[in-house]
Amino acid sequence: MAYNFSLFNFSQPISAERDTAGNWFYSLFSSKDNFKNIISEKDKLDLILKNPASLKVFKLNCDLFSLGKVYSSKDGKLLEPNILKQLQPKPNKHQTWNQFKWDYMFYSMLGTAYLWRSNNTNLQSSETKFYWLNPAKMEFSKSLLEKLDKMTLSQSSYNELERETIKYRFEDGTKITIPLSQITPFFDLSNSVSGNWYKGNSAIDALYKVIVNNNETLTSQNINLRYSAKFGVTGQQDPNNISQIPMSNIEKNDIESKVNGSKSVHAFKSKVDINRFVSDIANLKLDDQYLNQYFVIGSMYGIPRDVLEANIKGGSTYENQEKATGKHISYALQPKGDDLFEWFAGFTGIEMKISWRHLPFMQVFERDRAEVNKMKAETLKILIDSGIEPKEALLIANLNKDE
Repeated sequence: MAYNFSLFNFSQPISAERDTAGNWFYSLFSSKDNFKNIISEKDKLDLILKNPASLKVFKLNCDLFSLGKVYSSKDGKLLEPNILKQLQPKPNKHQTWNQFKWDYMFYSMLGTAYLWRSNNTNLQSSETKFYWLNPAKMEFSKSLLEKLDKMTLSQSSYNELERETIKYRFEDGTKITIPLSQITPFFDLSNSVSGNWYKGNSAIDALYKVIVNNNETLTSQNINLRYSAKFGVTGQQDPNNISQIPMSNIEKNDIESKVNGSKSVHAFKSKVDINRFVSDIANLKLDDQYLNQYFVIGSMYGIPRDVLEANIKGGSTYENQEKATGKHISYALQPKGDDLFEWFAGFTGIEMKISWRHLPFMQVFERDRAEVNKMKAETLKILIDSGIEPKEALLIANLNKDE
């Protein structure tokens, strides 16, 4: 018989379960933040999906990553495109390989992407299915968490650890048990400081205040917009006439009904002032605050400002945006892709690499490379014409190796 209870830390419940063997299972949590709430994996997911600025950053990165093509390769040369589709048409019954790549980047940006393969055979087997696990649905036993905090020094200890299991909970409350040997984690940040070798630290912990403030900016904008449609109506009273009484409720109602009426001209016995509740919403600079927070979120994931601006407004020139996108792929997305498809290479025995060279903006780099090669060729000709030996000229012009 299993027992369920909740531990409460202020307003945030922590679910736990004990199985028949006496093991406790806990939902994964990360760190505390400014409001002294524990930020669970579900909280992080909700925070991203319900905030337009953070979701736009995530979507930008995931869309761009999913555009990459996976090639078979040999000695660093790209060979056959779409090698994954040739080995297996779809990663699982519900997704395409493009969506699979999209989910990988999404969960990686949350902190950890957990790849579950349904068995340990091979990619060509129709029985092998690949799913990205939702970290919010994963539960680790207390005894397993204690083991995952330790260093593994021998192969036998590692094999023993892989026989451990986690529980995966579905929306209807049912659960399945998955051995660690079938789960491969990929991390956004380091997994060496979280106290769990299967859990990486999350940038969302550092961005929590920024995202919450961004939500508050949108709330403030909504409130000010609503109040900008409201008006205050006041009647002026002669300060020298002490016998004049203040405006009565009947007069107030009369003025309100007249102002809200369909007539264009109204007559009042005394002067009436009408003012907006919010007179100048532009002075609050709420749009600027929203965009600044959007840039902070994007910069945390290494996305250049030119790329972020290209997705909201003009900003820099088109060529600069294209170059910035290419650099972002090289510095931020390529390493993530290499991690994933190096693992697939080990699983399939086929060397794989993801590339974005087929996309139009990569032609900017091809043109630059062609111009550099042209300059080197011209330099080589000048050197040879000057009497320098061809081999030495090649070394000087740096044309003795492929680039």
